[in-house]
Amino acid sequence: MNQSSVEGERQSAGVSSPDQTPTKLPVAEVTSHLPFLSFRRLMDLALKSDLFLAPSVTAADGDAEGTPFVLQQMMATGMPAIATTHTDIPYLFGELGDSLVPERDVPAIARQLQHYADNWRLADLYDVVSPKR
Repeated sequence: MNQSSVEGERQSAGVSSPDQTPTKLPVAEVTSHLPFLSFRRLMDLALKSDLFLAPSVTAADGDAEGTPFVLQQMMATGMPAIATTHTDIPYLFGELGDSLVPERDVPAIARQLQHYADNWRLADLYDVVSPKR
């Protein structure tokens, strides 16, 4: 990612430890970690956000979550989301399924983040396929 594209603040909620932030990336110094949030606080934070990142993966033992409910909730607000081709997620994205990235493909996630940073008006596309915020 370009340094210029990571300006601003990033927040993650429910992360168990701040040491999960990739320190080699320029986002580490502008990322804050929040503890578990109530649903109301999570939605307040979400509605102030520009993008939701949900990199779901299948565990080494094959365990996988179903459809991530929080991803559904964020998409229902009309918020653009970056997610992986995990379980039922392609069904959530429908016409935008080609924007999903493979599981565990960090460079693909970075490219999508850069794509949104460079083309922030892409959020208008979500107005066509998602409810208005």
